[in-house]
Amino acid sequence: MGVCGWAFLAACGGITAGSQSAGDGGNGSGSGGGNDPGSDRTGLWVQGVLYPTPVPQGQVCTFTPSPQDQMLMSGTLDVALRQIYLPTLLVGYRPDASHQGSDLDLQGGVVSVQDQGGTHLTSFTTLASNSVYAGGGTSSTVGSAPYRVTTVQMLDSSTSKSIPGGVAPGHDGQLTISIKVFGHLTDGTYLESPPFAFPLRVCDGCLITFPPSEMNPQLPQPNCANGSPQGDTSLVPCFTGQDTPIDCALCLSVPACNGGG
Repeated sequence: MGVCGWAFLAACGGITAGSQSAGDGGNGSGSGGGNDPGSDRTGLWVQGVLYPTPVPQGQVCTFTPSPQDQMLMSGTLDVALRQIYLPTLLVGYRPDASHQGSDLDLQGGVVSVQDQGGTHLTSFTTLASNSVYAGGGTSSTVGSAPYRVTTVQMLDSSTSKSIPGGVAPGHDGQLTISIKVFGHLTDGTYLESPPFAFPLRVCDGCLITFPPSEMNPQLPQPNCANGSPQGDTSLVPCFTGQDTPIDCALCLSVPACNGGG
């Protein structure tokens, strides 16, 4: 799975204010719609996590920098398929009166992870390399607030493998991830967003689907004995093992996609 460019083609494959959480921007888990929820904001902020709409095989996923696009209220990581969580964020930036015209180099994020009981599990800094402009360029200027999309790792493999209580088929882990994105203006001023809290479900095999037509009823269930990637018309996730389901026939090299653990 790869990610490239500002338009964000994903091959199938400091100024600080109060905290916010998924959905605070007013977009919810459906289409945004309505007025720009960041139209009165200044500084740097995370508007939300963009929904990775699955596409037909051979096509690429496209993310646009718009607060009107569909957002995720929470995420899902299936460790049977993937060990890190790498979502696509919608980031907003509008300069205050003292930094009018200043471009922002968005450099990364500071991540903090807690389990469902509020116990701190880990913190780390992850890098990004996208720029958010004060105006013009190729930004989405809705309500005069420019937006950009960027990918930032919000869960590392070490933590996904060591969640308290463990993760197994039928036994999920529930995490809360907080991220603050940061960068520098062209005059050297450091900017950091308010923390953005995002719930994440970590599971083992929950995103793998087994259509009845692809299962052999004579074998232990579930199985994908009759599945084949050739001719399969199922939509492909933007990121296998993250947020959207995958047909078992499209991941047969993985034991869990054959019904095994």
